Amino acid sequence: MAITTNEIIWGETYNISVSAQDSGGNAVTLNGTWSAACRISKDYIGGDVILNPTMTIAAGVATTSLDTGNDEFSHGVYYYDVRLTDANGHDYWTSPVRLILANRNTPNT
Repeated sequence: MAITTNEIIWGETYNISVSAQDSGGNAVTLNGTWSAACRISKDYIGGDVILNPTMTIAAGVATTSLDTGNDEFSHGVYYYDVRLTDANGHDYWTSPVRLILANRNTPNT
Protein backbone atom coordinates (compact mmCIF):
# COMPACT_ATOMS: atom_id res chain seq x y z
CA MET A 1 0.00 0.00 0.00
CA ALA A 2 1.45 3.32 -1.07
CA ILE A 3 0.37 6.41 0.79
CA THR A 4 0.26 9.66 -1.13
CA THR A 5 1.01 12.83 0.82
CA ASN A 6 -0.41 16.25 -0.01
CA GLU A 7 0.27 19.44 1.92
CA ILE A 8 -1.65 22.70 1.98
CA ILE A 9 -1.90 25.64 4.36
CA TRP A 10 -4.55 25.14 7.03
CA GLY A 11 -7.60 27.17 6.01
CA GLU A 12 -7.28 26.60 2.26
CA THR A 13 -9.77 24.64 0.16
CA TYR A 14 -8.71 21.08 -0.70
CA ASN A 15 -10.33 19.28 -3.64
CA ILE A 16 -10.63 15.49 -3.78
CA SER A 17 -11.29 13.76 -7.13
CA VAL A 18 -11.45 10.00 -7.63
CA SER A 19 -11.81 8.01 -10.83
CA ALA A 20 -11.84 4.22 -11.18
CA GLN A 21 -10.05 1.54 -13.19
CA ASP A 22 -10.77 -2.16 -13.54
CA SER A 23 -8.15 -4.81 -12.74
CA GLY A 24 -6.84 -4.52 -16.32
CA GLY A 25 -6.18 -0.80 -15.91
CA ASN A 26 -9.11 0.26 -18.10
CA ALA A 27 -11.13 3.30 -17.06
CA VAL A 28 -14.47 2.58 -15.39
CA THR A 29 -16.99 5.33 -15.92
CA LEU A 30 -18.69 6.28 -12.68
CA ASN A 31 -22.33 7.11 -13.33
CA GLY A 32 -25.63 7.34 -11.47
CA THR A 33 -25.47 3.64 -10.52
CA TRP A 34 -22.37 4.27 -8.39
CA SER A 35 -22.07 5.96 -5.02
CA ALA A 36 -19.02 7.43 -3.30
CA ALA A 37 -18.25 8.09 0.35
CA CYS A 38 -15.23 9.80 1.88
CA ARG A 39 -14.02 9.49 5.45
CA ILE A 40 -11.44 11.69 7.10
CA SER A 41 -9.56 10.90 10.31
CA LYS A 42 -6.94 12.84 12.24
CA ASP A 43 -3.41 11.77 13.22
CA TYR A 44 -3.43 8.15 11.99
CA ILE A 45 -5.01 5.77 9.48
CA GLY A 46 -8.17 4.21 10.88
CA GLY A 47 -8.52 6.80 13.63
CA ASP A 48 -11.80 8.30 14.72
CA VAL A 49 -13.63 9.70 11.71
CA ILE A 50 -13.99 13.45 12.11
CA LEU A 51 -15.80 14.14 8.85
CA ASN A 52 -17.69 12.29 6.10
CA PRO A 53 -17.98 14.90 3.34
CA THR A 54 -20.61 14.40 0.67
CA MET A 55 -19.20 13.30 -2.69
CA THR A 56 -20.77 14.10 -6.05
CA ILE A 57 -20.45 11.87 -9.10
CA ALA A 58 -20.39 13.71 -12.41
CA ALA A 59 -18.54 13.26 -15.70
CA GLY A 60 -17.26 9.87 -14.50
CA VAL A 61 -15.49 11.25 -11.41
CA ALA A 62 -16.39 11.41 -7.70
CA THR A 63 -15.49 14.79 -6.16
CA THR A 64 -15.74 16.84 -3.00
CA SER A 65 -14.16 20.02 -1.66
CA LEU A 66 -12.98 20.57 1.91
CA ASP A 67 -12.84 23.98 3.52
CA THR A 68 -10.01 23.34 5.97
CA GLY A 69 -10.87 26.59 7.72
CA ASN A 70 -13.99 24.94 9.20
CA ASP A 71 -14.13 24.01 12.90
CA GLU A 72 -13.37 20.31 12.25
CA PHE A 73 -9.85 21.20 11.15
CA SER A 74 -6.72 22.61 12.74
CA HIS A 75 -3.12 22.37 11.62
CA GLY A 76 -1.82 18.81 11.69
CA VAL A 77 -1.98 15.48 9.88
CA TYR A 78 -5.17 13.95 8.48
CA TYR A 79 -5.88 10.82 6.47
CA TYR A 80 -8.71 10.16 4.08
CA ASP A 81 -9.90 7.41 1.79
CA VAL A 82 -12.83 7.03 -0.55
CA ARG A 83 -15.18 4.08 -0.95
CA LEU A 84 -16.82 3.58 -4.34
CA THR A 85 -19.85 1.28 -4.44
CA ASP A 86 -21.21 -0.17 -7.70
CA ALA A 87 -24.82 -0.98 -8.57
CA ASN A 88 -24.38 -4.54 -7.23
CA GLY A 89 -23.27 -3.30 -3.81
CA HIS A 90 -19.57 -4.15 -4.24
CA ASP A 91 -17.23 -1.74 -2.44
CA TYR A 92 -13.87 -0.53 -3.76
CA TRP A 93 -11.55 1.49 -1.53
CA THR A 94 -8.79 3.89 -2.47
CA SER A 95 -5.46 3.75 -0.72
CA PRO A 96 -5.28 6.23 2.16
CA VAL A 97 -3.99 9.72 1.46
CA ARG A 98 -2.07 11.73 4.07
CA LEU A 99 -3.11 15.39 4.10
CA ILE A 100 -0.87 17.74 6.03
CA LEU A 101 -2.39 21.06 7.01
CA ALA A 102 0.61 23.29 7.61
CA ASN A 103 0.34 26.03 10.19
CA ARG A 104 -0.50 29.43 8.77
CA ASN A 105 2.36 31.83 8.35
CA THR A 106 1.46 35.00 10.15
CA PRO A 107 3.57 38.13 10.19
CA ASN A 108 4.96 39.34 13.49
CA THR A 109 3.19 42.39 14.80
